[in-house]
Amino acid sequence: MSRNTYEPEAQPNTLAFTHPHVATELATVADHDDMTSEHLQPSDPHMCRWRCGVCAHEWTCPVRKRTSGGAGSGCPKCGRLRTINARRIARQGESLADLHPELAQEFIANLENELTVSQLKPHSNYKCRWRCRSCNYEWVAVPQNRVSGKTGCPACFAARRGTWRRSPKSTSNTAHDALGEVAAEFVRNETTPDHDLTMLRPGLRR
Repeated sequence: MSRNTYEPEAQPNTLAFTHPHVATELATVADHDDMTSEHLQPSDPHMCRWRCGVCAHEWTCPVRKRTSGGAGSGCPKCGRLRTINARRIARQGESLADLHPELAQEFIANLENELTVSQLKPHSNYKCRWRCRSCNYEWVAVPQNRVSGKTGCPACFAARRGTWRRSPKSTSNTAHDALGEVAAEFVRNETTPDHDLTMLRPGLRR
């Protein structure tokens, strides 16, 4: 029998029978174009060309490595992607949604990739869009800054800062005290209607 002539093995011993999923990804057998998965055994050392059924990436490795089931037995491109995902996707019970549900309620979208609030790690640095539960203002921030408290709703912060600037310090008199009898002429605050003279600093121009 010539070297390039092969008789199919008994079906139960062939790659096609024992590892049908692997067999479907067989493209060619190096130096043996006439061979198919029905000619190969799971432990064969033949180098083969494989085409991934998921991403269509092609690579070369022996049959026995593909059937080993160990590391490197599958598509290397998909393997790298799984490794990357394992590093960036939160483990069960450790996602932003799991550990910080109040922030998860304000999450709208991940602007950099497809990871959801149930997959994002709390200290990740992907730019995400958020919507404030109090005022519905939308802004962009990374989960890490939100979790650490560095980034809250900018609109609410501006409102609180404005209130702080208008309010009298605990050690100072109020606008009502400073105006004395003139305070009786006060009607209303046009800028902040919910603030009367007792809630404003003396000298405030509003």
